[in-house]
Order: sequence, then C-alpha cells, then structure tokens
Amino acid sequence: MHLLRMLSYVLRTPSRHICTSSTVSLNQKINGYIRNGNLNEAHKLFDQNPNSRNVISWNSMINGYIKIHQMQQAQKLFDEMPQRDVVSWNTMLSGFRDAQKPQKAHQHFLEMMRKGPRPKELTFAVLVSAFLNTKFDVLIQQLHCLVICSGLNLNVFLGSTLMRGYIAFGDCEGFCRVFDEILEKDVAPWNVLLLGYMEFGLINEAQRAFNTMPEKNTYSWSTLINGYAKNKKVNEAREAIDKLRKKDVILWTAMIKGYVQGEKFVEALELFLLMMNSGTRPNHYRPNHYTFQVY
Repeated sequence: MHLLRMLSYVLRTPSRHICTSSTVSLNQKINGYIRNGNLNEAHKLFDQNPNSRNVISWNSMINGYIKIHQMQQAQKLFDEMPQRDVVSWNTMLSGFRDAQKPQKAHQHFLEMMRKGPRPKELTFAVLVSAFLNTKFDVLIQQLHCLVICSGLNLNVFLGSTLMRGYIAFGDCEGFCRVFDEILEKDVAPWNVLLLGYMEFGLINEAQRAFNTMPEKNTYSWSTLINGYAKNKKVNEAREAIDKLRKKDVILWTAMIKGYVQGEKFVEALELFLLMMNSGTRPNHYRPNHYTFQVY
C-alpha cells in the first residue's frame, strides 16, 4: 500500500525530466528549423511555447546560436534558463572553445564549479582543448588533478585530450603518465603517444611505441613519417613509407613534405611522379594542394 502511494505521488509530481508529447513535438520542430538554418523561426516557436519547452529546448536554441557564432545571444539564453543540466554548461563551454575565448571558458568553468552540476569527462576534455596553445595551458596539471579528485575515469577521449595538453605544455612525464592511466586504449591514445614522443624528439621511444601499437591507421603512419621528417630523419621516414603496400594521399603528401622541408627537392619530385604512376585510382587517391608544393 505504501509503495502504491509513493507511485501515485511520483506520477502526480511534475518533473523537468519527463517530456510530454507537446514538448517532444516542440523540440523536434525547433531542431528541424535549426538544421535547415532557420534559427529565427526556431526562436519564434521557442518563444511562443513557454509551457511546453524544457531544458532540451533551451540547449537546442543555445547550440543553434553557437553554430552561427552568436555567442552573445547564446550567453543571453543560458543566463535566462530556469534550470540547467551538464549539457547546458558543456554546450557553452564548447562555444567558448570554438570561438577561441579561453578566458571566457575558464570563467564559465569556475562558475560551473560554484553553482552548476558536477563536471563530466566531456567537460574536462572540452576545457583542456580550449586551453591548448594558450596562456591557460599552465592549468593542464590542475585540471588533471581535478579529474582524479572527481573520481572520473580517463576514457579514450579525455585521456587523449589531456595527453595533448601536456604535450602543448611541454611536460613529457605528464603526458606519459596520462597514457598509463587510460584503462582501455584504442588507436587514438597510441597515436597521441607517438605524436608526443616525436614532438619531444624521443625517436627511439616513438619507434618502440609504433612497433607496440596493437593497431595502426593512416594517422599512425603519417604521424610517424611527419615525426621523422620534423626530426630530420628523412631516410627513416622513407623506409617507413616504403614498407606500406597501399598508400593514400595523406601518406604520400607527408613524405613529400618531409623531403621539401629537408630541401631535397629532387627526391620530392621523384616521389611525386612515383605517386602519380603508382596505379592507384584517382577517385580513391587524389593529391591535395600540399602535394604540389614541390613545384
């Protein structure tokens, strides 16, 4: 009997997490307008239905304005929200990152820590990417500590982003530590490990990492080739690319760029001609504008 009374109370109690059919319909229409680039109509519909909209409606409108680079309007809507969830905060954070406003991203994150929901893995990943190659990259270590103290897991996305943060900050030990903390690794963190070793000039470690990788993709090979070229190891880069039976335009271009950067223009031209005569189909392997810099 007590359980029935509780169930009856829950069913009679309105919740922002329960969507009525009118709310679902409203959100579908709003998102449809936004997808078609008709944000004015979306906003008009949003304003005309104050009783049907929920947090998803607000988040959709905010994201719509961010996509057309109207951060001021997005901020206005965010400030007017009666209730915000972690998606609301993360959406604004992504907007500040994409607008290259790391200071705003920092302020927004501090406000979230004071009065918002608990940050998630995506929150930290977006914030780290907003700080990359700015004066705020000195905060990477603090963010890493916050992740650990928050009891969050270093998933592939967050872990790889943190590794890039340590690389940008010039902390080799830190980026290796993050790699070890990622419990389940796919090719992404391995690629960042390879990139980091190359950036720090640790060629032997990079080669060992490459040989240890459980799987490799085009980015793995291009990172290896670009890394060799950057560290003036053009011959090693050529040996690496020659081992591949199939090469796409990314790999050809990486090697050609390596020759150009090393001022080996004859070798670059020869490789370009080899690529053109390799028998690959043009619709699968198209040289891009970087490829032609040998001229």
